[in-house]
Amino acid sequence: MLYKDINCGYLRAPAPGLYAPLFEDMRSVLGENNIVAAAVYNYTRNGATIMDVARDTLSRCEKHDGLTPVINLMPPVFKEESFTPEQLTKLINEHSPLFRIRPSIYAVSPSKWMYGELLELLERSRSPLLVSVWELGGSFEALAAMKGEYPELPLVLTNTDQWYNRQIIAFCKAFPNTYMDTTNLIEYEGVENYCELLGAEKIIFGSGMPYKEPYDKMFQLMFSEISEEEKQLIAYKNYDRLLEGRRKI
Repeated sequence: MLYKDINCGYLRAPAPGLYAPLFEDMRSVLGENNIVAAAVYNYTRNGATIMDVARDTLSRCEKHDGLTPVINLMPPVFKEESFTPEQLTKLINEHSPLFRIRPSIYAVSPSKWMYGELLELLERSRSPLLVSVWELGGSFEALAAMKGEYPELPLVLTNTDQWYNRQIIAFCKAFPNTYMDTTNLIEYEGVENYCELLGAEKIIFGSGMPYKEPYDKMFQLMFSEISEEEKQLIAYKNYDRLLEGRRKI
């Protein structure tokens, strides 16, 4: 089966105890496991500015087929770390990246009052936005308010796990254009249960590299008791549909 990974990343420097931390490590694991495409995020700054990290991510992904850059979206507070609306429009039109908000790491709120016009541009371009449920501090309220303001914005809940399953399921049911990944689906018959509750079209394969190995999610999906069509939706078809929805503005 083919796989396309919505939650894949690397670090700029070696880190002990992590699986495939460097960019080339990640590329090797993808190639060895039939993961033919991935949305790739750079998890470390390593002394570089946030904008330097964005440029590094774009440069690395452009050199490899099947890799789509995921860019950290910072609120327009400090000009040296955030795109202007004009810069973001150019970035979207020239590179078609995905974006990520990190609420706890950068102490930002996923909200209209903090991001303003930048979220409007993401919605107009249908640029997917990734948010880790680990970084929401157990509360989805700010994210729900933001999604209510921008219903056409594609939103992917990443690093999903059973500790937040009630909120994840309710959130995905309540809001259109909302997906969840498979990174931490560890509960018994988790894939089957989520398919029954949400539908396979709401679930996208995500490995969680470099913090996790991809094998457990691959085998969990491979041996789940769902139809072949549902497996294909989760493994790669939903990823394709999400990225094909992007448009220039």
